[in-house]
Amino acid sequence: STAVAGPVGTAMVAAGSQFPATRPRWLSQRLAEVMAPSASSVVAGWSAKERWFHICQLLDLSGSFFQTGCSGGNDASAEELPVEWILTKIAAAWVVSTRFCSEGGPGSVTTEVLAALAERATGLSRPLGGGEVQVGEIVQEELRLAMALRCNVQTPTAHVWLRAFTSRFDFATRGVLSSALAVAASLQEHLMDVLVWHSHVSPARPPHATAVGLFALSAARADARLAAELRPLEVDGKLWSLTIEAVLAGALKNVRRRGSLRLPRATPAAADTDQAFGLEKALSAALEFATMRDMDSVKAIARRTLEILRVSFASQVPKLPGRGTV
Repeated sequence: STAVAGPVGTAMVAAGSQFPATRPRWLSQRLAEVMAPSASSVVAGWSAKERWFHICQLLDLSGSFFQTGCSGGNDASAEELPVEWILTKIAAAWVVSTRFCSEGGPGSVTTEVLAALAERATGLSRPLGGGEVQVGEIVQEELRLAMALRCNVQTPTAHVWLRAFTSRFDFATRGVLSSALAVAASLQEHLMDVLVWHSHVSPARPPHATAVGLFALSAARADARLAAELRPLEVDGKLWSLTIEAVLAGALKNVRRRGSLRLPRATPAAADTDQAFGLEKALSAALEFATMRDMDSVKAIARRTLEILRVSFASQVPKLPGRGTV
């Protein structure tokens, strides 16, 4: 358990005011959205949100807004950067993502696509007082980005890992918990929005560990049997479930959408059938298969993730007894 606590603890950060710089995140989101219609043929299979997640991951791993030009990578330093400079880096990340993570392959980003990208990036820059984003500078920044990443650009995002975990768990449990997984998936989608704004990725903060924590907590919120399976031995069952409920509700308040989001209803336990009885005996094995982690690690990650989310978004909720400090 101790071996996984370190990297998991750094997979998410304690305060959105510190990491990451919000302007690059917001501009990345906007550019992914405005490019989605014009580049639909080269980004088949990827939504604008998925492209945004990947752009942010590439920029984080390259240190674009945590080292170069940013003293400490906080909001204040990012606000001082020229808008066109930020958008050039973001556009380069979009190109790298699209070249290597699209059905069309490296040749999918044509001269016409690059021109459209520069035009739309400039369209975002001008209203904010920025200058023109030029194709030549995007191409140069693309090369710098690829070199900084050492061409390792295909690492799955936490969003991709979560989908894989869900599919693997559904397969392992033969579809018996499909309704609970649907509840968990709706939670994960919102929580991923929160994490993109309030955390950054690095080799020491792997997206796989973040995804394991979110999958475990959302599954525990969705089904009482999974909550019991993931509960630390020293924590009362009711306290465990209520803490998960309160912390996830606090995190969802930070989703950047109009109005408030409520936690979906938990799925009732299945009827006491032979299939359900057999499932309860196999939940640990299914969780291990889904996440590709042993059960002790999954529990440690879930506990650690819950504590980090509590400190970040629901500090009024009492800390659980025992281990799991930030």
